[in-house]
Amino acid sequence: MIKGTFWLEEKSDGGVTIWIEDYEVEAFDGADYEWCYSLDKPNTDKFTDIMSRSNSGSLEHMIEAEFGIHLDKKSAKQWLDDNGVEYEFFSWVHRD
Repeated sequence: MIKGTFWLEEKSDGGVTIWIEDYEVEAFDGADYEWCYSLDKPNTDKFTDIMSRSNSGSLEHMIEAEFGIHLDKKSAKQWLDDNGVEYEFFSWVHRD
């Protein structure tokens, strides 16, 4: 598996979506696995506020400092749940 990096998408409602893609995932017969956490504006604000207590810079820099460039899905989910940040989670497998 080739670990992907995360990227942010700002949504029109003021929320954000945090995306990541892993390439050539053995469990999916070499396919790509994409997933994301989508936060509405109130939860984006809460997420940013809590992150800024222990990190600094842009939201992207704070996420990287907290979870690493590859944004481990399990640790990110645990952090969101532990801090009461609500989100929608989506995932899918993409084959060329």
